[in-house]
Amino acid sequence: MSPKSSYFRTTIRFNTLLVFSIAAVTAHAQQSGWYFSLGVGASDAAGVDLTGWNQDVICYPTFACFDSGADTQVDGYRWAYSNTIDPGGLYEFVVGKELDFWRLEAGISSRSNDVNIDEFQGLTHLSGTAVGSSSSSSVTNTPQNSLGDLTLRSFAINGYRNFPQVLGQLTMYVGAGVSLAAFEVSALMYEDNYQFLGDSPDTSEGELGRYNASQLDSLKASTTGIHIHVGSELPLSSKNSIGVKVTASRFGTFKGQAHYQSHPMHAFTPDFPSNHEFDSTNYWSTTFYWKSNLSR
Repeated sequence: MSPKSSYFRTTIRFNTLLVFSIAAVTAHAQQSGWYFSLGVGASDAAGVDLTGWNQDVICYPTFACFDSGADTQVDGYRWAYSNTIDPGGLYEFVVGKELDFWRLEAGISSRSNDVNIDEFQGLTHLSGTAVGSSSSSSVTNTPQNSLGDLTLRSFAINGYRNFPQVLGQLTMYVGAGVSLAAFEVSALMYEDNYQFLGDSPDTSEGELGRYNASQLDSLKASTTGIHIHVGSELPLSSKNSIGVKVTASRFGTFKGQAHYQSHPMHAFTPDFPSNHEFDSTNYWSTTFYWKSNLSR
């Protein structure tokens, strides 16, 4: 083959490659611009441990400290529960900017899941010593407690890398982001019910009732989260597309206070609170969304 022929063949190949490269970049550039999307889906989460504490100084009739006398004071109480979280729903609204193979989004979302108390893990004094049971008490207590919905509302910033036309017109993408989140437990409920075991001549029901506490309050707190995404998107037209996104998230611990409707400590502190801390937990979600490009 002559040097001249080889030169022309190399030139043709280079020009062909250049044309296809320009065409690919141009085709993708047409997808660049501002967009918004609306999504709905489902979310699930790992179980979450709850620790609570207060500065209640009263010793109660069923506790070991009561054996030293009804007027014995303590330094407060700390309790713990393990909880399960049921699957729930979510929705989100996102505004983003697409540039070449990259996307940057800002969005708000809300998800709601029922929380169920799974196991009581123990009760101690704030000093860490076990509360223990009274060895001589003629009183029993059958406390009731429950948690309501756990709602998580967040504002997130996410970045994505697109891999266009992986399979026909289908675009795949991966991404990551961070968020600020507000948690709310809709119904934190606790109620004591002190009663005598059989007949007791020592204490009237009215005097025993002063040990009962009642609490029904919401718990609100804020925390931060991190997210990893993988998804796919299919164009319906030059302007609209649909997609599905799978997200793994981790949210940090969150703390809040709740108040009692009635409590023996109200005689000393009318606004007596309890403190609560939920451990960090993992969420998983699948979101189906519709996306519209505002630049077309």
